[in-house]
Amino acid sequence: MGSVRRRKRSRDAPEEDKARGRTRGSDEEVTSDSEEEDYLANDDEEEREREKETPEQKRLRLAKAYLKSMEIQSEAELAQKEEGDGDDDDNEGEREDSDDGVRGNQQKRKVDLSERLKVDALTQRGHYQRQLAEHLRLSPATKGEICCAESTPSPTRTKPKSARGCVRLVCRPLKTGGGGGFHRKSLTGVSIPSGDDSKCYTVSKCGALVGWDINELKRNNEFTKSVRGESSDLSKEALYSVCSSDDGRLVVTGGHSGLIRVWDVRAGGQCVKQFDRGHRSEVTGLAFQKGTMQLFSCSSDRTVKIWSLDDMAYVDTLFGHVQGCVQLDCLRKERVISVAEDRTCRLWKVQDETQLLFKGSPTGGNIDACCFVNGTTFMTGSQDNSVSLWTMFKKRPTYTLHNAHPVEQDLASVNPCRTWIHSIAACANTDLVASGSGNGFINLYRVNPDQQDASDRIRPMCTIPRVEGYVNGLAFNSDATVLVAAVGQEPRLGKWDRNKSAKNALFCQRLQFED
Repeated sequence: MGSVRRRKRSRDAPEEDKARGRTRGSDEEVTSDSEEEDYLANDDEEEREREKETPEQKRLRLAKAYLKSMEIQSEAELAQKEEGDGDDDDNEGEREDSDDGVRGNQQKRKVDLSERLKVDALTQRGHYQRQLAEHLRLSPATKGEICCAESTPSPTRTKPKSARGCVRLVCRPLKTGGGGGFHRKSLTGVSIPSGDDSKCYTVSKCGALVGWDINELKRNNEFTKSVRGESSDLSKEALYSVCSSDDGRLVVTGGHSGLIRVWDVRAGGQCVKQFDRGHRSEVTGLAFQKGTMQLFSCSSDRTVKIWSLDDMAYVDTLFGHVQGCVQLDCLRKERVISVAEDRTCRLWKVQDETQLLFKGSPTGGNIDACCFVNGTTFMTGSQDNSVSLWTMFKKRPTYTLHNAHPVEQDLASVNPCRTWIHSIAACANTDLVASGSGNGFINLYRVNPDQQDASDRIRPMCTIPRVEGYVNGLAFNSDATVLVAAVGQEPRLGKWDRNKSAKNALFCQRLQFED
């Protein structure tokens, strides 16, 4: 009987265990529900405390959270370095130097954290300047032939992905059998969104806006087709300027008719706004204030206008130039630098409603290009083949580099506009600046206004050859690893000369930096 009873117990045991498991599971579910309720209650208490905290307490709380995240990030990076170095070290040496290593790591962590905080603070204010020019190295492929990356496939064409150095991107028709090319005339402007370095936008005198993929070195056909369909009903006037917002969502163009059009990239390249009652003459320059949706535009009607693309509305007009404006630039602060045919530069302090006047050389030519180097320093390019470095604290340039783009004397006498500086660009908050002319070269400079020797304030670093045509626009990406140039057969704002041997194309140069 005892054995039978044992068998019954063993047969009934699994059922009892299942029942016990159900009760345990149900108990666990009850405890988990209670934990969730406690968690939600704690969240409600934290929200109530945050509602009661003062602005100073809120800033303190956010600062502590930011410091904590920076510490965690620095610890993770330091741990990765220790893992990489630990493979080559012996275990005995690690045990002996463990205490010294911990102390050294703690001191190094504090130094790295303080340096990062300083860099972040200076970057947000626009005062931090990275030293990149001395470490610049060009690819050896720039001395060879230029690769032509077409949009139509070809079995004998060099693959764009493997191409190095200076690459020329020619805008071919969308279809092999015809359909008309896009940039049939000279390119006049180029822009790279600072938040998306893979995209690029160009405009030309034929009224075309074309999107490019820099990583793949090819045209963005979806965006280009959509823009072409949207602009089919609009006038095909020449476009002279283009700029894009930091997030890459909006692209703005302006041209001969004085219209400013806003294109939404995320909406498939639709024209979401057209400002037709702004400038009375051609729009020659466009620029976004970094980190905002505030747009600045200049025109041949001698004015600089301010637009808010958050509200899609006109804001204000800045007067001061005696003759037509040619170009402008803006960084993070609400300050705009503009140049005009009156041989002057004006720095507009929008918030203070004031302006600073800078006069060029009375014997030199008109100033055709300008760019900010940092919040207080800017550069200009003139028709007398010179580039000048300015600071907002002096009325005259701190240094002027003459004959920046040398040309043969015979060619300069026949076509003087080939010696003009048609475009200039700087990688924001660095010492790297590029200038373009009509002599077939792009020059790269190292800029340092704090040098005691005036000749060292603008030092030519290297030259990008075989850029045949007029360099009407230049742009760097955010980390200065890519330089793009809008090149055409004619100058940007006129038809004074035509270089028939050149092609209307986008040039892309990869830049390398050594430690």
